[in-house]
Amino acid sequence: RVMAPKPFTGFSFGNATPAPAPTPAPTPAVPSTSDENNGGEAEAATEIIAEVNEDEEVLYNCRAKYLKMIKADKDDPNSNSEWKTFPAGACRLFRNKKDQKCKVLIRDQVGRVRLNLPVAKGMTFKKQDSKKFGTVTFLSIENKEEGPVLFGLKCVKESFDKLCETLETMAA
Repeated sequence: RVMAPKPFTGFSFGNATPAPAPTPAPTPAVPSTSDENNGGEAEAATEIIAEVNEDEEVLYNCRAKYLKMIKADKDDPNSNSEWKTFPAGACRLFRNKKDQKCKVLIRDQVGRVRLNLPVAKGMTFKKQDSKKFGTVTFLSIENKEEGPVLFGLKCVKESFDKLCETLETMAA
């Protein structure tokens, strides 16, 4: 004769009865100072995202991720250059109202700058379309020590044509 197993009620050691579950302590109605500090940091991060230099006009704004061509190791003949993909963020194309210099700026969700590249007159852009996304590649200088590096901006198809058009206008 086979007996049905008893439902599991937890581990027991000997004949001890299980203790009742503790009830959580009520939360105070007044926020503590640590909550106020955390809220302040979140507000500051929101302000960073919205912060725009008054001397710059936003030419275009979309969500995009950027790619960077990482050069092969010079010491290793078998290594190849490859694309490194960075997380998506708010991509803005700016033109300075005073000196007409243009730039590409990508910020993450917190508001930190992830990419800040100049767009020089005469730059060329190569478009690569796919079904859902478009990628535009170009050479730019992120820092002087590294020199010109190949970058790419990848965004959804709906934003891609306007992004390319604005970049070409900035470089004209």
